[in-house]
Amino acid sequence: MWDTIKLIVFGAIAVLAAIAANYARPDDPAYLVNAIIVMLVAAIAFIHALRQSGNEQPGLDPHPETEYLDGVIRAGVIATTFWGSWAFWSAWSSHSSWLSPR
Repeated sequence: MWDTIKLIVFGAIAVLAAIAANYARPDDPAYLVNAIIVMLVAAIAFIHALRQSGNEQPGLDPHPETEYLDGVIRAGVIATTFWGSWAFWSAWSSHSSWLSPR
């Protein structure tokens, strides 16, 4: 079902971008190039989705329910640590500059 929806959306985007490229004015090449790029990307996505459709094997879940996915949590903890360290350092440096004699 999801493959069919993706194919319909990518196909519609490619066709609408081709129509938009056809209606581009000669004095506006940026619009033409943008429409052509959108059309090509949608066409490539359509072909990729078409080639990948039906290749899913039922029952093979890459992340079973018993497995804890902690990669995102680790990245969040690392980012929070750096963010907090930077905030603490910037607050300390601005506070210490008030106390230093000039």
